[in-house]
Amino acid sequence: MTKAEENGFLLSSLKPSDTLDRVEQALWVTASKVAEEWIRYQQTRSPFTHYYLYFKRSGPGLPGDVKIFDENKEANTMAKMSSIGTTYTDGQGQEYHAVQLTWSQVHAILGRDHDGSAEDDRRLIEALREIGAPEWIEDAEGWTDEHTWGLIGPQVAYYVELAPHSYHYCEYDDTDSWGSSGYTYIRKPDPTDRTVYADMPVTHIEMRPDVEVLYNGADGASVTWDPDKPCPFVRLDDVR
Repeated sequence: MTKAEENGFLLSSLKPSDTLDRVEQALWVTASKVAEEWIRYQQTRSPFTHYYLYFKRSGPGLPGDVKIFDENKEANTMAKMSSIGTTYTDGQGQEYHAVQLTWSQVHAILGRDHDGSAEDDRRLIEALREIGAPEWIEDAEGWTDEHTWGLIGPQVAYYVELAPHSYHYCEYDDTDSWGSSGYTYIRKPDPTDRTVYADMPVTHIEMRPDVEVLYNGADGASVTWDPDKPCPFVRLDDVR
């Protein structure tokens, strides 16, 4: 069979008298053409979609496998997300995780301009999730301007490092209707000390909007925070 004959030899061209080899060949060629059409359709739905068709014959002139895969999927996803990931800063200067698309990217995904509907927002969110966008985008607050369409996520966490060998005991915290306050202290390792302590090692202060650092030095730290929020002293690594 010539190359031209093979490319045009589909299931629709089979006859009852054809051999098994010709039937298998027609199945293989038809599958590859259907897969190619499917890939073209997927790429019209989202510019982030990059599929590749893989052919593998079991031998010269014999049928084989037709597979669809996303080459270097993990690396591609990281690159795509890095191009749309950003942060959003509100009027109080607080920074939040965010994703954004240019209006040209929105047009490429939808196949037209955004009509302002929730359905168009849903289609954009689905496209973003397909390339690895975080789950929070599904319930995120949105924003638009003349250049972009975006979604605002959780607040970016900032941490201030504490002195080495810092410890905190929650029972020492003071709490009233005005706020909570607490402190850390230093306890260096002592191989002869057999005391079982109730406090916990901590490494950082979580710098939320409600947190105010009164002091942070080599001998400990003192912090106040909202009484309805958790203690901001945290441990970010396994061993201090």
